[in-house]
Amino acid sequence: MDNPALKELIESLKEGDSSKASSSLRTLLNQDTDIKTILENGVLKAVLEIGEAICSVPEFSEEEKEAMKKWTESLMTLYRLSMEIDANIKVPDPPIGKAIVACVTGEGHIMVKEVLAPLFKVNGFNVYNFRQPASPDMIVKKIKEMDANLLVISAEYTVTIPTIKKIIERLKKEGLRGKVKIIMGGGLLNKDLKGLDKEIDLLENDVLKSVEEAKSLIK
Repeated sequence: MDNPALKELIESLKEGDSSKASSSLRTLLNQDTDIKTILENGVLKAVLEIGEAICSVPEFSEEEKEAMKKWTESLMTLYRLSMEIDANIKVPDPPIGKAIVACVTGEGHIMVKEVLAPLFKVNGFNVYNFRQPASPDMIVKKIKEMDANLLVISAEYTVTIPTIKKIIERLKKEGLRGKVKIIMGGGLLNKDLKGLDKEIDLLENDVLKSVEEAKSLIK
């Protein structure tokens, strides 16, 4: 990666500098840099580095407080940047699939989701991204409204397992589970899933792999 604007985009996301991030994005777009390249080699790289920085500090320490403050600034910058990126993505008609991207109620690690949504969109999916953690009612309602065939869940905490199970139960009750494929990724995959793994169509922590495998999953 030797594009200065791409390097600046990464650093501005890590610093939580919205103005610089937006300027870097405009520069990249003016250079006709592919959106997919911006997402994969810029935004995703920054988000993964931010996550590594958070994990490297001791829990309940002053360093963690500072790291969380920086994380919040980076998340706000990512929110604004993802909306700018979203406006520059053209989805094919018809799309290859209709996806809901969400974290569920009780989840706090929502940053990766903000990269997942535009990545699915740039790969040909019509996407609805829940900006904040959503309840089973909200998710199932949106699936029905959108006639979605894919639900992508990013999860970190075990406390979210009962909520995710409720979503699956609701989909079964509504007769939608056969149609709606479910992908789940995140730190939760490294913990005891209490049988949830048997209910998920694809467990994948590699963001780019999850997007590619989703295409086969919904065929």
